[in-house]
Amino acid sequence: MDVCTQYLYEPRELAMSRMQAEAEQVGAQVVAIGTAATSLSDTHEYPQPQVVVSVDNRM
Repeated sequence: MDVCTQYLYEPRELAMSRMQAEAEQVGAQVVAIGTAATSLSDTHEYPQPQVVVSVDNRM
């Protein structure tokens, strides 16, 4: 691993560790990292999806 990559990787890992610790302290049931999310509880119920309509007429 080159030095520049290491300078970016280490702070990211520290931030992720802190985020996970804070989530556990407040009893969070979902941890999201990147584009993936996973439930930490088998009893969590997901809400039904809803249609979202933009109030902006531009497309």
